[in-house]
Amino acid sequence: MIQVENQEINQMPKCKTHKGLPLLFLNTELSSEKKQVALCARCMGSSFTKGKDLLYLGDISELNDSDVLNNWPVLEDQNILQTLKGILEQKEDQEDYLLILEQFIDDMQSKINQKLIKMKKAVINQFSESFIQKQKLINKYNEISCKQELKNSLQLMVEDNQKGLEQIENIIKTSYETKSENQQILKDHIQKYQANQQFLQLKFPKIVEKQLFQKLKLIKKHLLSQVLNQSKDSLDLFKDYLSQSTSTFYQDIDQLKEVQFSQLSNQQIEFLLQTAQFHLQRNEQLSKLDKNNLINQNLGIVSEIERINKELKNLVSQFEAKEQQQFEKILAKQKIEVDASQKYSFLKSLKDQYSQITQNKDGILKIKQKNTQSPAQFFTKIAIDESKKYTIQIDIKPFKGLENNYLIAIGFLKKHKCHDVWLDDDSQSISKLYVSNDEKNKFTLNKKGMLFNNNLINRSELMRKLEIQFCLKERFFQIADYPDYNNITQAKVEEMVRYIDGQEYLFTMKHFSVKSIKVLRFTEGIMDKN
Repeated sequence: MIQVENQEINQMPKCKTHKGLPLLFLNTELSSEKKQVALCARCMGSSFTKGKDLLYLGDISELNDSDVLNNWPVLEDQNILQTLKGILEQKEDQEDYLLILEQFIDDMQSKINQKLIKMKKAVINQFSESFIQKQKLINKYNEISCKQELKNSLQLMVEDNQKGLEQIENIIKTSYETKSENQQILKDHIQKYQANQQFLQLKFPKIVEKQLFQKLKLIKKHLLSQVLNQSKDSLDLFKDYLSQSTSTFYQDIDQLKEVQFSQLSNQQIEFLLQTAQFHLQRNEQLSKLDKNNLINQNLGIVSEIERINKELKNLVSQFEAKEQQQFEKILAKQKIEVDASQKYSFLKSLKDQYSQITQNKDGILKIKQKNTQSPAQFFTKIAIDESKKYTIQIDIKPFKGLENNYLIAIGFLKKHKCHDVWLDDDSQSISKLYVSNDEKNKFTLNKKGMLFNNNLINRSELMRKLEIQFCLKERFFQIADYPDYNNITQAKVEEMVRYIDGQEYLFTMKHFSVKSIKVLRFTEGIMDKN
């Protein structure tokens, strides 16, 4: 490599036009054949060549393998060189990429394992008691038929004992009088046994399992694809896409845990199977993307997947709308509710300085207040689905010595107002959609027993374990003591008219002098309009 120093300038080739002057620059702008390529200092003054078209010979001689010149090679858009320099100047090595990918896959594996462990525990606990085996069937038959008593009485009769005959007559008489009840009991047990056996075929879970494997296969295919540009921005973009793709894993697993298939008829199960098969076919189409075809079209893999998925959604939108309607009818008819505690996690208000939200290993949410003289307010992080029916059970624990003075309000705030106002502050709250154990209570339909804010019960121990049910679209709200339902307060239709269709509302609770509130249950289902 030639080192160009000030003292060595005279060693450079000399300009043919200006004798004796060394050549210092190269002209890269050759719009005319007469343009001079090598220039000395005097050539620079007479050629009117722009600086962006000049290469300094000293820069060229000192280049190393990682250097990029500002204006070489000649391109139509020289900004590309600046972009390239910026990328190369960023700190980056292969281990960073490997760590990102490894961490993502490890996190995904951990999340899936956690979901599977919870699902296994829930399923085993539920069905270990409810499953009917053959032994249970024969035990029930023996009980109804009085088989052993009949045998004993027959033995007495054989021994010429009149008492044995009398016992047999009584057994037959009792059996005749209870034949309808006995028939129904045996029929129910047989149907449950048959439903259990059908469930053990695990048709629907196996279809969803196959769907999960297809998604894993799709992720693997794209992780191994060479279409991705080797830049951090591109990798982050693809990582975001993977996160969105795998998020449905956890929803699918939750559905397997929550939906009670033993409660569904054969026709309803077949409908669910058809629905699952349809979605499986759609996902299989996505998994058949041709990597080579993508490379030839010079398309980014993320944008191509989005395009194909958009086309599929347009084609099946009508089917999905009808499918959703049918599925909701099934949920409503069977009164199936699914756990929504993860979907609707809680957040405390910015106006609340002292409360703390925690969650134990069983998923029970607890809101703890540290200051007896400060209000606390918390609400769901996302807006409530106005079309769904929700059931929420809470356990209230006032501060010791303040059992007769605590306040609680339960209702809804507009999302954009959640951090600005207190739920029961009528001077600021626009909606006034809440029930309270105070005189400011806004829901006043006495359905059973006493109103929620009646002085005889509003702070009694009876009203510290509560169940709240509501469906905003149907203008329905109910609060009751749980589990006895001795006192039920509902909202009148005109009181729920304050709710505005189409706007986003958060389920909200505000309290004062309450040490803690446990959210024991938060489920989501379809409103039964009957």
